[in-house]
Parts: sequence; structure tokens; C-alpha cells
Amino acid sequence: MSSERVDATGGGIPASATLGATSGGSGPGIAQVGRRCRVEIGGPIVLDVNQFTNNFLTGLPGAGGSGGGSRQKLILDEKPGGLRVKFKFEWQVNNWTPNVGFVEIYGLNDEDRKFCSNRNTPVAVFAGYVDQDPLPLCGVINAVYVESKHPVADEITKFEGGDAGRSFANARAGGQTYAAGTPRANVALDLASLVGTLGAGSKQTIQNAAKGKTFRNGYVSHAKAAREFKAQMADLGLEYTISNQELVVFPKDKTTAQLFLVSPESGLIGSPEPVSPVPGKPQEWKIKLQLNALIRPGARIVLQSARLSGTFRAMTVSLSGDTHGTGETDWVSELTIQGSRS
Repeated sequence: MSSERVDATGGGIPASATLGATSGGSGPGIAQVGRRCRVEIGGPIVLDVNQFTNNFLTGLPGAGGSGGGSRQKLILDEKPGGLRVKFKFEWQVNNWTPNVGFVEIYGLNDEDRKFCSNRNTPVAVFAGYVDQDPLPLCGVINAVYVESKHPVADEITKFEGGDAGRSFANARAGGQTYAAGTPRANVALDLASLVGTLGAGSKQTIQNAAKGKTFRNGYVSHAKAAREFKAQMADLGLEYTISNQELVVFPKDKTTAQLFLVSPESGLIGSPEPVSPVPGKPQEWKIKLQLNALIRPGARIVLQSARLSGTFRAMTVSLSGDTHGTGETDWVSELTIQGSRS
């Protein structure tokens, strides 16, 4: 499997930001300057921020302020002194329930809150640093819960939902029957199409693992597609992760093609902390680094620190941020990693 080495900063943090010291005094870290964040609510998710005007709050492209009743999307492009956005997204390897996400927006006006009130609205957060262009997609959810709170200081609109939540919750294999001799790859790919969009190389990975294998007595699908897909992957010696509605498949105990160097110089905060060991499983560690929206579960992590160094794979990834936060841990990635065999 080919890999591309990527510094943990994602290549997007300006050199001037590598100032100060990380907590624990382990060396230079990433200063909390130059944060950027964009939120898109509703409509198709657009990756290129340059398509939009420079208005802080826009409806359809080119419209100033609120876009009106015909608007398909609300776009918030964070600027100094603008609306406050808080978010948290979590992913893991081999999940059969949706990975979860939370987004809070402070200070929306009445019209915009009304626009955001519909359930199952897609909410996407792009987050990173001033020199990252395009700004990375941090997380996207289908908001199954939308609530507006009324504290004294500011109005808060909160979104909760799952990454590809509707597919996980509603997609069922539908009792489809496959005849004896059906290639296992056919069933696995059919189930994958119900769960998410296959990432680059994932189709070939499934086909390679299933080569020459068939269902001797046929196969009948009968449960939720996500659960059946997980079972098929396990039978084929594969693992997977789904993040931002993309399904990435890789061999069991191996890593994806992502490769990141994590060190104090590239944003590592403090020291790795051991997780309580589980008998028969590799030791896991928790690490924290300045926000990097590019790292996903299954990625290969080359860790360099005073306490622990080596090659690991990311088992869980959590991203959180607060555009008005001033602390080191207000714009952060938290990973659980374990020894890698790749």
C-alpha cells in the first residue's frame, strides 16, 4: 500500500504559528493563532470557499445577510469578532452505529434559526488555519436533533446527529436474495453502497479479499445494512471506517494510506497517556494535538515524543473546536492509538 508522509500540522499552519511551548514543557508547539472555521447548513456541501462572497452571513451565493425563504443553504464564514461556533466530532474503526457530532452556533437571528430548525438537515464544519486553502472538511452530520436555547448572554442553536446517520439508521438490506455461487464481493459491494460512498481503493481492497470466494448456498440479507456490512468485512478479514460519509476499507490490523508525523514540533500537546490494557489486545495510548481535520481512524501515526515513539494506527479520532476559545485545548484533535502492524 502506497503512503504519503504528511506532517501533523496538515501542511497548513503558518511557520509563524510554531511558537511557545506545549503543556508539559515537551518542546515547541502550535500557538492558537490563525484559526479559521466555516459552517454550511442545508443544501449541497461545497468544498471551495472562494465560490462565496465575503459577507459574514450569506444565503445563496451573492446574497448579503439572510437569504430569504427561497434560500437552500446558510453559510457562516467565521471572522474575528463574528458569531461563535463550537463543535465536536468523533469517529472510530469498525462501527455499526453512526459516528456522532455536535455543533453549537451562538447569536443567529430569528430568520436563520427558523431556517435551521428542520431535522435531517446536513450540517458541515470546515476548520483549520489561515494558510489552509481549501479549508479542510472537519465533520458533517445529518442533524436529527436541533434545539435553540435562550441564555441571558446569547442565543444558542445546537445540532446533534450522526455522520451518515440516515444510512446507518434507515438503510436495510431489504431481504435481497443471492443465488448459490454468488461472489462474496458482489454482496459486500451492494451492502457498502447502502452504508456510504466507497473511498479511493476501497472497492479494489474488497475485491482482492473476496477473490475466488462465493456463497456456496446463496445468501439472504435480512438486517440493517450497516450491521450486515460489518459482518461481511469481518468474514473477509477487513476493517473499515466511515467519516464524512466516506467508507474506507483496509485489511484487518493494518492502516489506511494516510501517514502522519506527530511530534511536539508539529502540535503534540503534553505526553501520550496509556489506556487501561485489555487482555489479548495491543496496548492503546491517548494523544492530543492541535486540531488537524485531515487525520481519520485507521491512519498510520509516526509518533515522536520523549515518553513514547514508534508507529501506531489511529483507532478513534475526536475533533473539537471553539472559535472564541483562547486556550491550547480549544482547537484540538484527540486520538486513541495502538501498535501498528503496517
